[in-house]
Amino acid sequence: MKKYVLFLFFVALTGIATAQNFTLEPSQIDTEEPLNAQNDNAGYAIVTNTSSSSTTYVWERNVLTIPDEWQSAVCDKVRCYLPFVDSQEFTMNPAEEGDMIVHVYPNQVEGEARIEVKVYEKDNPDNTITGVYNFFIGVTGVLEVTKSLTKLFPNPTTGEINLQLWLDQPAQTQVEIQNAQGQRVALNNYGRLQGENLLDIENPGMAPGMYFVVIHLDDQLFTKKLLVK
Repeated sequence: MKKYVLFLFFVALTGIATAQNFTLEPSQIDTEEPLNAQNDNAGYAIVTNTSSSSTTYVWERNVLTIPDEWQSAVCDKVRCYLPFVDSQEFTMNPAEEGDMIVHVYPNQVEGEARIEVKVYEKDNPDNTITGVYNFFIGVTGVLEVTKSLTKLFPNPTTGEINLQLWLDQPAQTQVEIQNAQGQRVALNNYGRLQGENLLDIENPGMAPGMYFVVIHLDDQLFTKKLLVK
């Protein structure tokens, strides 16, 4: 009996030792954009150290699918890296947030890419989270509703939020605001829209910080990063 109790105690301690001490939100990022003159498209996520101590993490990029003409690169809380850099470590203070951004450079070639970024604790590699970044650049017909133009402004903002949205097909439209932890702080319903629309996004007076504006078009999702000052 004592051995059994000791075994359970050991299992409990092991579970505590390997408990998740950071988050990556959102864990799936879907980006659909037209080809642009800047040749730069990005998917945004936020890493947060939820522990009570300073911790060093490592990110690793894994390109699952990408056109031959494209390149990709990662920006973390420290800096943006050149495309040949596949892994890097960074340190975060307690409750600190930081970017985990994937850029793709299509070189004026339409296509799709799927890129994973695995983030793990340096001293405990089993403590890991993987973010999946999906890119649909200049591709029409891949999603049921294609987004020809979106613009979120002002960004950064002190409270006012506007979304310019152009839809080439009718779509039931909702705009959700999530905080850096992926929690919903506002939801706006606009009914079924088509063509060019300028939407005033109501929000509950958000505190300064990083947020995500999630655009729901029927059953498709598009995410924009928003900074509130």
